[in-house]
Amino acid sequence: MSQMPGSPTVPLPKKPGNLGVSNPGPAPASPKLVGLALLIALIAVVLVNLYIIGIKKAAQEGEFRFFRLVVAKDVGQTLELEDVRLVGVPESFRDAFRDVVESNSQGQPLRLGDPFTRRAEVGEPLTTRMFDDLTGDEARRLITQGYRGVSLPVVSKTLPDPLKSEMRVDILAPVRAPGGRQEILPVMENVRVVSVGSRTIVDEKSGGRASSNFETLTVEVRPDEAVLFEAITQEVQKTGVYRVLLRSPDDQRQAYITEGGLNPEILERFGLSAASRQ
Repeated sequence: MSQMPGSPTVPLPKKPGNLGVSNPGPAPASPKLVGLALLIALIAVVLVNLYIIGIKKAAQEGEFRFFRLVVAKDVGQTLELEDVRLVGVPESFRDAFRDVVESNSQGQPLRLGDPFTRRAEVGEPLTTRMFDDLTGDEARRLITQGYRGVSLPVVSKTLPDPLKSEMRVDILAPVRAPGGRQEILPVMENVRVVSVGSRTIVDEKSGGRASSNFETLTVEVRPDEAVLFEAITQEVQKTGVYRVLLRSPDDQRQAYITEGGLNPEILERFGLSAASRQ
């Protein structure tokens, strides 16, 4: 712009980049930050390599797949497809899951729609023992040599935990006392549970409807005790079914039956003398 002669000179503002102040260059990177970045990169590389090695190893070993419960199931409830999720472990772990339920050609569990015969918890592998009261060769393999398996009708609703195989229990029975009143007496203490199932009694007088449902408990006892148990059970079922108490697996004490075996008072009450053991 031209100026009029004699007018004062007005200085033009300088551009921001021309203020006479020199711009500093980029700050040098901190050696600590550089070292940290290199360390993170190294860790990432190691983790990726470990993951690749794991994938290759799993592929070499093969994978064993089984069903795991995602919901708890009570006795009598049936298995639905949404109750389970298919999971896999390396083939080397197969022996730890011998009795799991296998899948059909559609990838569904073979026991779909079958009722549970014992309570099953969330996260448990789906096994055949959840559905069957063990019979035949499978049951015999679980009984200690020299013992016998006896199946007893029991009530376990008052127990803090569901009955499972390998638990230790005390067995109680309802009996008629002199005068007609009912009392509960111990039958045996510290008994090993072989398996758990369920049973339904059908009353023909009620048109074939189920009159009672209860659990069955298979326990192992000596041969002479097994014979006596059959006679005791016939008497017990006239007034009810057996009750059980859970024991600590480390507790070997006999609180009521100090000599072990069957309670002599029960034998006397039902007219089963000690000579019956022979």
